[in-house]
Amino acid sequence: MLVRGLYYGKYLRAFEVVCKIHSSECGNHDGGRSLTQKALSIDYFWLTMRHDSTEHVKRCDRDQYYKPVSSLPAEMYHPQNSPLPFMQWTIDLIGHLLLTPAKKDMIIATDCFAKWIEVEALSSTKEANVKRFI
Repeated sequence: MLVRGLYYGKYLRAFEVVCKIHSSECGNHDGGRSLTQKALSIDYFWLTMRHDSTEHVKRCDRDQYYKPVSSLPAEMYHPQNSPLPFMQWTIDLIGHLLLTPAKKDMIIATDCFAKWIEVEALSSTKEANVKRFI
């Protein structure tokens, strides 16, 4: 455990610890908070370690040249003003039902957004019957 004191020796050791964690083989040039967490995870501690880590990251040349990839889109988003995405329906045609002798077919329409179902029994699946339902 490292406790930073007021004299020069321990300050230098704390600075070396921050440098080694930040730019070692296992280091990936993280920010100040992540650097502090790594130092804490290997049992190093001093009172101003978060401030020292942040200042070290600000002075690092490699961190100044490479910045994180922007997560902004390549162009502005265009809002979709149309309600059409919410007007999706599915229509299913079920045939050869043996429940009644007169109406052997059934047509089912479902609103995918509201989950509303419309059902009608049909005597046949001719075009005129389906058009009347729709």
